Amino acid sequence: MEQIKNLIFVSFILVIGATQTNPAAAKSELKSSQLHVYQVNKKVTDFPEKDDFSTPESTYAVISRVMASGERGKWRQISIKSLADRLSAENAEKTEVKPEIARQWLNARIIEVRIFREKNAVVLAELTRDSEFQGIDKRYLEYENGRWLNRGQDSASDTIDEARAESNAAFAYLLEKPTRPKIDDPHAYLKPFVEFLKNEAREPKTFVMKALAEHKITIMGEIHHRPRYWAFNSSLVTEPDFPKHIGTIYLELPSNDQELVDKFLAADECDTMPVIEMLRDNLWMGWPDQAMLDFFITVWMVNQNLETNERLRIVLVDMQRPWSKIEKRQDFGKYAVNRDKFMAENIINDMNEHPQENRNALFIVGVGHTSLNQKYFEGAPVMTAGWYLRQKLGPENIYAVFQHRCVQTNMGDVKGRLCMGLFESTFAAVGNKPMAFTLEKGPFGTEPYDADPDRPVSSKYKDGFDAYLYLGPLETEIFSPLIAGFYTDDFVKELERRSQVMYGKGWAEAYGLEKSNAASFINWMSNSWGKPRQKWQANILGPLDAWHRGGKDWRQAIEDEKLACAMQNPEEVVQAAEKIFEKIREADYDFFLDPNNKYSWQKFGISYMVHTDYPSFVKWICTTFKSNPIVSVEVGEVFIGKKEIIGKTGWPTVPYKLTLKDGRILEGELPFNYSADGKGGHWHGMEGIDWHLTEKDKK
Repeated sequence: MEQIKNLIFVSFILVIGATQTNPAAAKSELKSSQLHVYQVNKKVTDFPEKDDFSTPESTYAVISRVMASGERGKWRQISIKSLADRLSAENAEKTEVKPEIARQWLNARIIEVRIFREKNAVVLAELTRDSEFQGIDKRYLEYENGRWLNRGQDSASDTIDEARAESNAAFAYLLEKPTRPKIDDPHAYLKPFVEFLKNEAREPKTFVMKALAEHKITIMGEIHHRPRYWAFNSSLVTEPDFPKHIGTIYLELPSNDQELVDKFLAADECDTMPVIEMLRDNLWMGWPDQAMLDFFITVWMVNQNLETNERLRIVLVDMQRPWSKIEKRQDFGKYAVNRDKFMAENIINDMNEHPQENRNALFIVGVGHTSLNQKYFEGAPVMTAGWYLRQKLGPENIYAVFQHRCVQTNMGDVKGRLCMGLFESTFAAVGNKPMAFTLEKGPFGTEPYDADPDRPVSSKYKDGFDAYLYLGPLETEIFSPLIAGFYTDDFVKELERRSQVMYGKGWAEAYGLEKSNAASFINWMSNSWGKPRQKWQANILGPLDAWHRGGKDWRQAIEDEKLACAMQNPEEVVQAAEKIFEKIREADYDFFLDPNNKYSWQKFGISYMVHTDYPSFVKWICTTFKSNPIVSVEVGEVFIGKKEIIGKTGWPTVPYKLTLKDGRILEGELPFNYSADGKGGHWHGMEGIDWHLTEKDKK
């Protein structure tokens, strides 16, 4: 499938947005549904060879002919404006396309069109190359100025059902995020959550051991690199009853390295090098997680006291990543799979290959692969590894545990606390003690699922998971430490090669580092590995009580509240203004003017936003006030500024007058906005002291 994606020539990002209405859409079919689906069942060659953008299927035919011809210059003509503006007109030369690939696009069979809210569409088409099935192509389109135009292409799906579910997932991003109601009596609202935990929550190890004993597969849905939760996994393995109930541990690691894990477990001595070699194959930079390695060591140690037929197996079930065979980016595509389906099938196959194993299994995998029965709008299922296993083995045999976390994307961007802090407010009310509890009953399971911004599902927590595991506050967690000796000079040379293969640049060049060796790489990784999780601190996560304010965004709710009440506490704004001027007067001007202090302007440290060019702002201040210092500061009374200038709410504004040593006067008005964070927030000035800019610059 990688070869297909490489032919696109442009990296399209699927971010579907509202556009104009298509009058040609079948409105009668859309009245009872947000999704209009119709069958096409025509090949690209069945369409006239002309640029027809009147329907999604005719546009797909135009795009496929461009794919087949290699006419890169046409992408700007057939794409929506936001994409076209990003495409370079300079790289428009024709690219040679292999005959078999050209035939693939011309013979693509358009199966169906799915139109969401009349404005966005996806065309699903079957691709074959020399009679061999290549997958179901998903081409996204947007209706813009009376034409259906290219929006982007997603990776091909293995089946039409998967393609439908994946396209529904893309459309789900258009749905508005649910708004939490404002709670007038927070104590009363929280009471049933607290009472439930007091009555139903259990000691976590006892709770999970019971689940392991009663279900064919227990899935532990994790956020990666959490020592606290890997230590819990290790503690489960050391329980005397664990090997009585569990025979196999499935892990989300590259399946091509199974022999290395088998070698490690079979050894008489605890030599971790086979495991480290395996972890070096996971992702381009490896997987240097000491907490995970400790888990492997724990399994080895437990096995030493067990009979051969009682020993625990560790089976790797994720996609293959044989880096020794990957010499160019296209080679990586040979191993690209639907990872959820691949992992589930590997588990099923392993179970079938070991019919004598009558014990249950533990599957530790990222939480995004875990959920059992979540759905997108219109009821389309979220096809995770957990979902596939549930379909194959039956719901009674699969049990999924959700580990406490924050709202976080797959790339690590933190969007706040679960249910805007509702869960953590409850945990705090009972002392933040470690616990596990069922989601099948009680108020936690009925809350709308909001943990994964990458997956805007229309489901509750209990739809995806059976139980909840809480081991402590997020703010006290660290990122897993690096494995000692994981990065050597030789391995870093291999990482340079991998980075060059995958991204066209060596890692050192890509990240602007002077040296490429083990010491440099370890230093770079140590900015986060083994350190407190900076994105899991209160100033980013938000307050625990945001849930009772109502709305979608706790920051916006707090900021709106502060702006609305600014005139009730004007002294806060005055103090913020005085603090800005005080810091300007006390700044070490020589330090910031020293050319040897590169990027020193970033340390100037005042709560102020310039219109543009902060470095010049700092330079102007230091140059001007070094020779002509401020001798007096006058701050007037706060007033609400003009709405047409400063926005819909009106920012509180402070008039000021600065007198310099030579008698020069700097005066004006300094507006303030409020920035909320989990610790409260602060007022910051907005563009009122941009002395470094002329009026022309400001425009």
